[in-house]
Amino acid sequence: MSWASDIRQTLDMLALVMDPVWQAEFTRQIAELQRGIAELAEAHQAQMAERKRKLPKPKPPKAPKRPSSPDADTVGTVKNMRPRRPFVHSVPPASLPGGHR
Repeated sequence: MSWASDIRQTLDMLALVMDPVWQAEFTRQIAELQRGIAELAEAHQAQMAERKRKLPKPKPPKAPKRPSSPDADTVGTVKNMRPRRPFVHSVPPASLPGGHR
């Protein structure tokens, strides 16, 4: 008989909602919540306006400085660089007589 208890619960809820005392209490609580929400929104707007007033203007970006000393990776690489020479095998001199070939 669960359907009978479901119907009973539904009728009890309807009776509670239709009760003028309950409706008045519900209306009062909703009004109180709306007042609280309005106060919070007003406080938030005031804080945001104060933040916007206090924000400093952004400074323009500074030009990059030239390094006073070269990086450790590049020290001496340009000055001490030797010109590339063609690759030559280090072959020992021929031990056979010159007319051998």
